[in-house]
Amino acid sequence: MDNERTILIIEDDEGLRALLVALLKRNSNVIGASGALMGMNYLYENSTPDLIILDTNLPDISGIDLIAQLKSNAFFKKVPIIALSEEKDEEFMRYCHELGVDAYFAKPFNPDYLLLKVGALFGVDYATSNTN
Repeated sequence: MDNERTILIIEDDEGLRALLVALLKRNSNVIGASGALMGMNYLYENSTPDLIILDTNLPDISGIDLIAQLKSNAFFKKVPIIALSEEKDEEFMRYCHELGVDAYFAKPFNPDYLLLKVGALFGVDYATSNTN
């Protein structure tokens, strides 16, 4: 088990946030934030995470605005971002990728695919190592 990686999950849906934390905590340090402000507080008070997973529709600040802020900030622009959204419009997905998102998952999504993407970003097989 390699817990040297840190993943910040910014998701206002408590159930989904808990599921993601449970799936990823075996192989990483996982921090959960219920909104953009809480996530930003973590970012500015702690070391830079290795990955950010965030909802594009947050109650306090738009996830899209947060992505744009992160990708324009020298400290965070190289941090991979996985966007989660209920939006299934291809124009919206394309816009997210233009902002610098590394992966986009439309809700509801298969958690196994998310684990595969996280594993690919880290060069580790998260799906297999999570079943041990």
